[in-house]
Amino acid sequence: MSGSITPHEVIIVQEDVGQAVPDSLATEEPLEIRLATGDGIRPVAVTMRTPDHDEELAVGFLYGEGIIERRDDVVAMHRPLDRAGRPEKNILVVEMARGLEPDLRTLDRHFFTSSACGVCGKAGIEALLIKKEPVRRRGPRVRPEVLYGLPDSLHSRQSVFKSTGGLHAAGLYRADGEQLVVREDIGRHNALDKLVGSSLDNGRLPLDECVVMVSGRASYEILQKCLMADVTFVCAVSAPSSLAVSLARQFDITLVGFLRDRRLNISSGAERVLLPGCAATLPNIASMALLISVIPAPIERMVSGLRFPQLFLATALVFVADLLIPDLIPFVDEVLLGLFTVLLGTWRARASAPRKPEVKDVTPPTTSPEP
Repeated sequence: MSGSITPHEVIIVQEDVGQAVPDSLATEEPLEIRLATGDGIRPVAVTMRTPDHDEELAVGFLYGEGIIERRDDVVAMHRPLDRAGRPEKNILVVEMARGLEPDLRTLDRHFFTSSACGVCGKAGIEALLIKKEPVRRRGPRVRPEVLYGLPDSLHSRQSVFKSTGGLHAAGLYRADGEQLVVREDIGRHNALDKLVGSSLDNGRLPLDECVVMVSGRASYEILQKCLMADVTFVCAVSAPSSLAVSLARQFDITLVGFLRDRRLNISSGAERVLLPGCAATLPNIASMALLISVIPAPIERMVSGLRFPQLFLATALVFVADLLIPDLIPFVDEVLLGLFTVLLGTWRARASAPRKPEVKDVTPPTTSPEP
């Protein structure tokens, strides 16, 4: 059971008040199923699953696809060893009975079965690797009040769902909550593909200044598709998976789950959610600390001549302006980062500078000559 749950810390926001609390995520990891026959071993499927009862999952999958007809068609299952000699926890080799050569033409499309989607065209775990470099992006900054309204806004455009109750939806929004496009499909991933396709047709890509809202949960594949469209802010009605949170943190994507009933959980990128008061400032400070190595040099050069009191005042003014009017200063995180770092460097220089020794006046007092 422990492998099915991943410990996690989340910021729960309710009525605009945020609190960091320990939480649990459903673990999501890929399982590659390989088939061993007289012709050798070949990968036949990759499924995103919760690690538990993998052998039953593999047998059920092969039976459902018509590859085996009875349990006796499978004589053994094992996990290959990695380079360190340890069993691969995400690869399972299914050994077929001797003389049994199943018809694998049904697998020629190279299954990538997902807990969310079905068939997506990848046969090995290596194909899941994302060919994209992690970069820090500004993204939209959104108030909780705007986020609270997204589920109702999405539902209002689900015309087929209202008639059938059986469709998922994906919506695209501006930071102020303006709805740009909503698409429906029986598959959550298909609805998102339609939304991205619409954005591509209408010249909206990249979507780095938009918010994507999906019905249901946020899985790895949802985050992967958003990443490829440069989405930086993803919301879901239900929970994210462990792999989705990991991907969001790696690629600086704000991930909001359980968005309903004026409540939300922030799993990644909390600095883009504009909480009132001091709660909103803490993620910005954390971001500055993480980005010390990539401070914008122009900001440093512009303020390097200021004295400590002037630097402190400038940093405080920008900080307060960012809280009161979030979109007033372009690239405010970078500006604050530059100011904060120069301020810190100036303070350290002052603290480490040797004090000048006190010079005592040793000049003898002048005396008036005696008469």
